[in-house]
Amino acid sequence: EDFNVKNVTISRVADEWFISFKREVNEKQFIIPDIEKKPTVGVDLGIKTLAKISNGQEFSNVKAFKRFKRKLKIAQRVVSKRFNKNNKKQSNNYKKAKNKVAKIHQRITNIRKDATHKLTTYLAKNHSVVKIEDLNVQGMMKNHKLSGAIADGGFYEFRRQLEYKTKWYGSNLVIIDKFFPSSKMCSCCGKVKEKLKLSERIYNCEHCELSIDRDLNAAINIKNY
Repeated sequence: EDFNVKNVTISRVADEWFISFKREVNEKQFIIPDIEKKPTVGVDLGIKTLAKISNGQEFSNVKAFKRFKRKLKIAQRVVSKRFNKNNKKQSNNYKKAKNKVAKIHQRITNIRKDATHKLTTYLAKNHSVVKIEDLNVQGMMKNHKLSGAIADGGFYEFRRQLEYKTKWYGSNLVIIDKFFPSSKMCSCCGKVKEKLKLSERIYNCEHCELSIDRDLNAAINIKNY
């Protein structure tokens, strides 16, 4: 197939070279036939799990940074030891150590992207409407106990991918107001709790006596919004 190449970019990550480019395509070729007949789904992004879906499906958080945290720390320590502050030209051993750190960072990024791409593609291809919350990620990142896990989940990237993939496949993305009490509201009777601790993983409604997984309850509320 012949096509015109635009905006060629060559980049280097660790010791690997990559080339990327743009080309014009017919957007309609990606649209899934009869996608408007597919179900609507609510998605609750989490920390312990990457996402809980309103149909009951759960997608695990790969926690790439957590998995490689110790390995990265050791590699960074080696870089620090081999750095010669009195010499502008660093040794080959220093360059090798620095390259190893870059490779670990790239590995973490690739694992995150792979998990996010698989989930967002599944959601955009198999549902007519995908609903997610407009999360206040910047505010959440201020919580030092949760910031690492939030960054590991890649919330920004999740939304970015859904935005363009729903356009590709002909589905619709609906962003729910961040002040909507999806976690505190009962998905059965609609009553809203005044307080709900983060440690409470089961949602128990005092009004209608519903007992349900907290994240599933939130996902159902997001779907029904």
